[in-house]
Amino acid sequence: MKGKGLLDRFLTGLRHPAKSDTSEEPLLDDDLQAHPLLEESSEPEVAKEEGATSVQAFMNTYRAIVGTGVLALPSAIKGCGLGYGVIFLILTAWLSLYTMKLLNRCVRRLRASVPALEGKAIEYTDIGRATFGRPGGGIVISAALACQIGSCVAYL
Repeated sequence: MKGKGLLDRFLTGLRHPAKSDTSEEPLLDDDLQAHPLLEESSEPEVAKEEGATSVQAFMNTYRAIVGTGVLALPSAIKGCGLGYGVIFLILTAWLSLYTMKLLNRCVRRLRASVPALEGKAIEYTDIGRATFGRPGGGIVISAALACQIGSCVAYL
């Protein structure tokens, strides 16, 4: 039927590509309907863990931040020029290294001052609470949330 719109053709089912539009025969024939592509499994479903492991969460955050940076870097270099771009890139790399060293020092001091944390994973919120009290944990969570939202917005 030549007058049918795209939605009407979609709703009536897919047609064989070799046949004309006037054909009403659907793509799925009796043989395909008798042998579906996805057969039901007799195996029991495995219960999956809720949430992500620490490594998965780290990699997810890392990919979001690095991916956003890789996409934004050429535009930033173009905006400030090659000379200033390289200077700011080196400065940013140095600041990242410095903050990583500060975090490492905080983790070591926190482990030394709280024996109950020995052998356990220390999170950013633990460092925030140990440094600034209860509000510090909320500040750290808010900063992590802003970072994640910011990396999503950067793709727009």
